[in-house]
Order: sequence, then C-alpha cells, then structure tokens
Amino acid sequence: MLMTPWSASAAPATSTLSPSAQAALTPSMATKLAQHVDKKVIVILKSQLAPAHVGTSAAKQRSTKIKSVQAPVVSELKQVSATHIKTFTTSNIVSATVSAAEQSRLSADPAVAEVIPDSVIHLAAPATTPTSSGYPTSSALTPNDIPGACGANGAVQLDPEALSLMHVDSDDPHAATARSLGFTGTGVKVAYIADGIDPSNVNFLRNPNDPTSSAFTDTEDFTGDGPGQPTTGGEAFLDANSIAGQGKHVYDVQNFSAQPTAAACNIRIEGVAPGASLVGLNVFGENELTTESNFLQAIDYAVQTEHVNILNESFGTNAFPDVRTLDVTDQFDEAAVAAGVTVTVSSGDAGSTNTIGSPATDPAVISVGASTDLRFYAQTDYADARYFAKNGWLNNNISSLSSGGTNETGGTINLVAPGELSFASCDASTTYADCTDFKGNPSDVEESGGTSESAPFTAGTAALVIQAYGKTHGGAVPTPALVKQILVSTATDLGAPATEQGAGLVNAYKAVQLAGTIQKPVTRTSSQDASLVKSAVSLQATSTPSARESLPVTVTNSGSRPQLVGVSTRAIGPDQNVQTGSVTLSDTASPQIIGFQGLPNNYEKFTFTVKPGQNRLDASLAYPGDPALGNNQRVRMDLIDPTGKFAAHSFAQGVGNYGNSDVVNPTPGTWTGYVFGLTTKDSGTNGKVVWRTATQKYVPFGSVSNPTLLLGAGQSKTIRVTETTPSSPGDSSGSVVFTSKAGTTGVSTIPVTLRSTIDVAHGGRFSGTLTGGNGRPNGQGQEQYYEFSVPRGVHNITASTTLANDAENPIGEYLVSPDGNTLGYGQNSTEGTSTLSATAWTVDPTPGVWTLIVDFASPVVGNEVSDPYTGSVAFNAAKASAPGLPTGGKLAAGKAVTVPVTITNNGKAPEDFFVDPRLNTSAILPLTGLDQTSGLALPLTTSEPEWFVPTQSSGLGITATSSLPIEFDAGLFQGDPDLGSTPTAESTGSLCATSESLSYTPTGGKVGAGGWFAAPTECGPYAAPATPGTADIQASVVTKPFDAAVTSTTGDFEELAVNPNDENLAPVVIAPGASAVVKVTITPRGASGTKVNGTLYVDDYVNAVPPYGQTSTDELFGLPYSYTIK
Repeated sequence: MLMTPWSASAAPATSTLSPSAQAALTPSMATKLAQHVDKKVIVILKSQLAPAHVGTSAAKQRSTKIKSVQAPVVSELKQVSATHIKTFTTSNIVSATVSAAEQSRLSADPAVAEVIPDSVIHLAAPATTPTSSGYPTSSALTPNDIPGACGANGAVQLDPEALSLMHVDSDDPHAATARSLGFTGTGVKVAYIADGIDPSNVNFLRNPNDPTSSAFTDTEDFTGDGPGQPTTGGEAFLDANSIAGQGKHVYDVQNFSAQPTAAACNIRIEGVAPGASLVGLNVFGENELTTESNFLQAIDYAVQTEHVNILNESFGTNAFPDVRTLDVTDQFDEAAVAAGVTVTVSSGDAGSTNTIGSPATDPAVISVGASTDLRFYAQTDYADARYFAKNGWLNNNISSLSSGGTNETGGTINLVAPGELSFASCDASTTYADCTDFKGNPSDVEESGGTSESAPFTAGTAALVIQAYGKTHGGAVPTPALVKQILVSTATDLGAPATEQGAGLVNAYKAVQLAGTIQKPVTRTSSQDASLVKSAVSLQATSTPSARESLPVTVTNSGSRPQLVGVSTRAIGPDQNVQTGSVTLSDTASPQIIGFQGLPNNYEKFTFTVKPGQNRLDASLAYPGDPALGNNQRVRMDLIDPTGKFAAHSFAQGVGNYGNSDVVNPTPGTWTGYVFGLTTKDSGTNGKVVWRTATQKYVPFGSVSNPTLLLGAGQSKTIRVTETTPSSPGDSSGSVVFTSKAGTTGVSTIPVTLRSTIDVAHGGRFSGTLTGGNGRPNGQGQEQYYEFSVPRGVHNITASTTLANDAENPIGEYLVSPDGNTLGYGQNSTEGTSTLSATAWTVDPTPGVWTLIVDFASPVVGNEVSDPYTGSVAFNAAKASAPGLPTGGKLAAGKAVTVPVTITNNGKAPEDFFVDPRLNTSAILPLTGLDQTSGLALPLTTSEPEWFVPTQSSGLGITATSSLPIEFDAGLFQGDPDLGSTPTAESTGSLCATSESLSYTPTGGKVGAGGWFAAPTECGPYAAPATPGTADIQASVVTKPFDAAVTSTTGDFEELAVNPNDENLAPVVIAPGASAVVKVTITPRGASGTKVNGTLYVDDYVNAVPPYGQTSTDELFGLPYSYTIK
C-alpha cells in the first residue's frame, strides 16, 4: 500500500507557458541534458487511448500501443541519464527524474501534451514562478495591513501562533503556559517519519553559533536514495520545527508572498518541546510516496534501535475497508505502544465528512485533527485574506481541511491542535523542493499546516507531559495510555461538534499540571492544582435504531481541594436561518485582484445575516470545476464577520467542487462571503457558484445520571450518559460537558458517538445526504458506514444506493464481511455510462455483523451543495435459474449439453454479468501476474507486482526470493487486508531476508476478490544509495478449481487469475429489473464413472470502483450441478 503525507495542500498555481521548438537529440546535447538531474516530472503523452476492460484483446492491444508511443520518450530519458523512470498504461504517462533542461525539452516534444512536477503538493510549493496573465484588475480593493499580524516597529513575534493557543509559550511573560512552569521536553526523545531534512538548519541548533549543537541525535534514510539526496523536505521541516524548533533565529517574512506587508514582519519559530531530542526518519524519498515496508522498518528502528519515547506519524491512507486487525501498520503501531512508545497520528486533510485516515483510526494511538490559527493569513495575504478582512482574525475553530466524522467502527478523533496555518524553518536550497515562498523562490521558511502539523504539536506536548511526569514520579515514564488520558482529560472545549473536535484543543499548561500530580497521593495539606481525569477518552455504542444506551464514565478530582462539577450533554441542533444564493465568476465581468502568488483572481461577494445567540455557523459552496485541468480549477470561499475579522476559509485540497467552513459562536450581524478563484488564463474556473449558510444552536444529547458532582480531593465518581441511538440507520454524536470553576479545570468534554444498524428484516432501508469532499487525493470525498446483522440461512445479499440527482456524482460500494474482507463491490458507472444508482452483491454470507461502506467520491458535479440519497439492503433477493442444469443422472463423455441460464438484475443499475463454473473441491492455484513478477529490479522502479484473486478463494500465499534482504507488504488495491511478510527461514529478529513469505486464511473462509499487489522493498536504514538487486515474487490461492468442461457465451472473468490476456470475455449487460439468457455448454471430460459436482456462479464484473479504481467481481447466485460421466 502506498502511504502519502497529510500535509495541507494550499494553492500552488501554475502559469501557462509556451514550449520552444524541438531539435534532434545529439550525443553532445545528451551530455549537457544529463547535468543536474534533480527535477521530478510526469510526462503526459498526447496520445491517450480509450480505456478497455482488463483481460480483453482490446486491453492487450491498447497496452502494446501505449508502450510503442512511450518508447521514444523512454529511450531519450535513458540517453540523458534520467533516473527513476517509470511507465504507466492506465494513462499514457511516464515519470522520471530529469534535468531542468531536459524538462524544457520534453515540454517541446510534439508527442507530449504536458510535463508536470511529480511531487505531492505541499503548502508552500508553487510549481512555477507566478506571472501575470494580462487581465486588467478592475477591483478597487487593496490589501490591508491587519493590526497584530506583525510586531510593531519590527518587534519579533513568537511563531507559530499555535504555541499561545495551546498554552505552550507566549510573548506575554505573565501568561500561564507550560514554558512558564519550566517544561521544554528535556530528556525526552521524539521521532517522526517524513521525508529528508537538514539537521544542521539554524533553527535546530541549540547554540546558533555551534553547528554540532543540533536537537537531532539521529537521522536515517529508509528510501534507498541515500542520505542528503534531493527531496521535498516540507513534511520533515514541518515536523521538526513543530516539535523542537529552537526559536533563537529571527526570520523576516515580509516578502514571503506577492503581497508584502508594509513593514518588516519578524518572527522566531519555536517548537512545543525545544528541549527534546529529535530522531528524523526519511521514508518518502524523491517521489513523495513510500511502500508500507519502508514505513514498518522506520517504526521498528524507532522502537528497537532508538528507543524513542514518542513517534509522530503525519500521513496515512483512507482504506476501504479499514480493519485494524488486518492492517500491518496498525499492528506495528500497537507493538510500539505496547513497548512504551506514545504514537501521535494526524487524522487526515480530507474534511469532516467521515474521512479519518488510517492509522489514526487505531484506538491505541492519539488521533489529532486541526483547528485554526489564522495569523498567517494576515501576514501573507494567503487566500486573499488581507483584501477582504481589516480588523483581525478568529482562531480556535475547526479547520475545513481537518478529517473528522466517524470511522468504520463508529469512533472519532481524540483531539485537535492548530493546523491552519504557520511557518517552519527551511533550507533555501534546491535539495529541498518545498523550501520556497509563495512566489516560487527558494526560502529559509516554508508554509506549514494541516493535520500533519497538528500531530507533531501534540507529539511535542506529549514530550512536555513525559518530562513533567518524570519530575514528580522519580524519573518514571508514563505509559502511552496515561499520556493519552492526560492530554484528552485536559483538552480545552472549543464548542465544536464532537466528531470535529474530539475532546477539544490540546492544552499544554493543564496537561503538564495534571502529569505532575496524577497517580500521586492527594492530601488536604498538598497544593495540587485541580483537574478532572476521565476514565474514558470517548464513549460509543452501536445498536438497532432508537435503542436506549447507558454509557458509564468515571470522573476523578486530581486536585487537593473539592470541586463542584456541573455535568451536561450537548449536540448540534437542526439548521436555522438558512440562506442560499449564487454568484458567477467571470473573467470579463467579475472584479479582480492579484493574489498571494502574483496571479489574478476573480472574486464575487455575498452577504448573509446571523441572529443573536447562535452557537454555530455552517457555510458551503459548490462550483463547476474540471479536475482534468488541475488544481488551479479550485474555487474557495472566505468568511468575514461583522467586525471585519477574517473568520474562515474553505481550504480546498483538490478540485472536489465542494467546500465547507464552520465558525463557533458566530458574532451576530451581517457577514460577508467572498468567492474567488484564478482566471481561465491560468486554468481557473468560470461559472455559477452556489452557496448556502445556516446556523445551529446547541441541544441536549440525552441525559446524565448526576447533573452535579461534588468531588472531594482525589475522589472519583461514576456517572452514566443515557441517549437513544438514531431513529434511522447511521450515526449521531454529541459531547458530555464538564464545567468546574476550580483551579484551571474550566470546561472539558468527552465525545460520544452512537450508531444505528440497518434492520433488514423490516425493509433494510437507509438514507442520508451527500454534500461532497474537499478534493483531497485520492478523492475519497464523503464516506458513510452502515452495519447490519446477517443470520444463518441467508443465501445472498443485495445492497443498493441511489442518488436523487446528478448521475455524474461517483459512488463506490463495499460489502465487508465480519472478518474484514470486501466480498462485494458496486459503482454507478457501467460501460462508460453513469447512473444514479450502485449495487453490490455477495453470495453465501457468513453470519455476523456486516458493514456496507458507501463512498461518495470526489469530485461532485458542483451544481448544488447537497444531494439526498436512499438505499437498501436485502437478503435472498438475487435470482437466477437454469432448469436444464443437471442435478444428477449421467452425461456422455465428450458430448456437449447446452443449458440456458436466466439471470435477473434485481439491482438498481445496469451491470455486466457472466457465469463462473467451479468444482466443489479445493486446490492450490498459482496466479499469473498482471505484470512483471520475476527478475524485478531493486530498488523497485516499475509497477508493483499485481494479481487478480478469484472469488471462492479460502487462502492466499505470496513468496519472494531476492538477491539481497527484502520485505514486502501485500493487499487489495483499495484497503485492508494489508499484510506484512516475514522471513521464510528462522530469523534472528530482522524484518528482512532473501526469502520472505506471507500466508492469509480469513476466519470467514473467503479472501477478498479482485486486484492484489505486493511491494518488495530493500531494507534500510541506508548509509548510501541502495545496492541494486533483483527479486522474484509469486502468489497462489486455495480456491475452488475452474471447471474446464463448462463454457459459456460470456466467458469467465474469474479466470483473469490465470489468464490475464483472455480474449473471450463478453459479459452481458442487463438493465435493472430486466433478465437475460446466457448459454452454458457442458462437455464432460474424464473416465466413465467419474462423478462431477460443481456450482455455476452468476457473477458481476465491476471495474474502476471509486475512489481507487479497484477491479473485482461480485457473486450473486450459485446454481449447483452434478452428474456422472458415462
């Protein structure tokens, strides 16, 4: 599985450039073009052939054609010493690392459509230097200098602003902060896993004049590139600065953007725990992706070799499904926690629509979302903020990019920390591609943000907690569970929805106070400050609709004085004061301004009113962007409150055609919304943009058994929270609110999530509303989870989802068995035609609790801010019949018998159906690779080995042999299982060997069908570039054998497992409610007297399931057959 950093994606805008003429490549030119090979690019060829079904002759011909078109480009790349050359056939593209001169030459190639940078888009990484596109600026607006953005008269401000919001440190010497109590993280070792870094950067030096005084004690490379190689560096500099930036060097950020401040803007960048020791583990390499194996090696190194106290992981993936027990990264993280390492993980940057990524969903780790710290906007004019706001900014709302909601098991995030936005120190060097300002120039600071900043802020706070605990507990180190309990118990309530804030904002001051007193005897003469310790970090339950749940939590007064604590519940109530409208962005009619990157922006404004006494403002927009034109198509929205303060920004992470922001306790009065985007000259969007605003007030979320608690010093009491599950299938959430005026306790909360299951026996219906996602790659959009129980005796399951409007809104369905395997897929596009519905099936389901995952992938159409949907789950509704199929008797050897099979589509969308004849025995079936599996060059620069796993497989095995030690992970393309290999022979503890294998036998008896991969990786850390090697890798399954005596007019897609180039596949497309006949021919083979028993399965071919494009098959029905050969 590929893991990607969660760094927030800002708005790297690109200008339209004209390529120069092309000349023939000569040897002397090749020599020149081979100099300074450090540009990572993707070459998009003009010849983009139409898609073809996997395994068909058309697909084979298409692949051959693409390779012939790519051949001249690949040949040239080799001549100019390009590295990391990779070819792709899903789209006709080639990626490589080339020189800047070769990049220009490729752009001029008449066969090339475009050459784009091959890197994850980071906050401060414009792809090119912005240039004006020549449109007039018709706006009278000019950027404002917002009071407080920069220090008066050149005074140096503490940065990031997050430090004061989290009560870590402050420019106010009288502020109550962790630093005022003397805590810096000294004696604590913190590792992070990211990309490459310069540990000698001046902001990591404890003594700026001593290059040997770095806070880093170790940096290691796990990419195979070797230390010191070109990298983006953005994530590593972000992590290291957030944790242990020294804050002794002064940076002037006045000219960071194309709209400079009026005077010097001096900052010093300090981490949460500048006294901590840092260990930097580089896994992302040049292409900003990593294999799971590199990640596992880094975790293992941090725990077993460096013995760190804390490990930060600011990246992840949205897996479908996400099953902790079947995910090797979760297993390694849990092993790290068991070894005493506190693990902090970013929740993801895909928004609040149930997009929490893995491994943040693992309850053993601390999962962290992002809140707002908006001073950066006022300093840089990011998102045109200084044009629209005049009088300051609002903090401590939930960032619109922060992944929240509920996860597959019904849980949510633990905490939030600031992640929008800050600066981090950087090296102004081409070695670190992310070290640029908004104008694309090398810079000694970069923009940093996202939940990938929130997580290291939390890791730094954990270091302060460990230091404070050790100070009063004889040098002991608290367990990871205790560190988590302290952080969650002391978090500051922001008043946001429970599934957006978790328990609230990290509060370092309260956390170190509690760390110093927790588990210490409380006496009347002691002076321990009061904090409330909660026994649970969250409460959750799953049951049938409208079921009464009573959930206990124990509260302890850790202080030395009594506390009178009020206990209540809170949820966000229904929408009030809904206001809607639209604006039109137009190059010719809209006013324009020059944005923070120097490019012209169209903008339009609208106004709306907020009544007094509202607790939350929710604002959304929808726009008609085209993702094929790139991220410049994004349209955003800023909100300005009635006093002129910058309140919120719909922080688009890609072209999702939807955006959303919310503000807690909004100021009453007239608000202004600004909708803006680049002009079409720079590939921006013109067109109608729809907006909607609404406010909500708090309502109770059930009741509590004791609304008032009188807790003596050190006393504990248990309360019960009682609430009913939602009246219809789906999730609800609220908070338990604790209010005390004693000490520093104030207001704190515990998130509560409740889930109602689908009642299949009474109709099996569910419903909801699609809004959209923020466009974060890979386009997971909005995720919904529905659970239902399957009793014994069920023969098949049909699950359908139907939108009210807009068939072009992509849907992906995943039917997940009780043991975590996806056994059914659905999507709303067949043979290139989109419909309003998707249907997934499975046959002979294991009894137990199943999960239907519905992913409304990005982008949505963008013509409305919401689209209702309905769905249903039914048992035994799939139908097929074959009256002439033998169920006994005798058939003559070699004599064909043709049987008509009638298939009825009981789903909601047209589907590709075929039949799959299997014998009712079991055998080991070696799989044929969909691409190269032998003689793989290491480090791996080609596609990962892939196979098609057929249905009816009860076990899977993968083995690899190599010329040097490796390990590999393997799994389904779209999610778990994600499995790790182990050495085949007895090992001394190493993860790696020259012979590795894995074996998987699911408890439910069925391996998830479809595309599987395995990613062999050499083993780091590397003191130099990885040694070249080779590997062979094979896969096999235990499955029901294909019955070679049975053929059909549709062919059998399951046989892609052994014949990926099968040209005899012709599924029959059947419309919803219609039937079709498939002719099946049985030609008995074998000796007289041979008994044959088999099952003719009716299957559905499902291709390119959103969002990851998985190819698989569903089983609808099984028709048994048997005969004796005469």
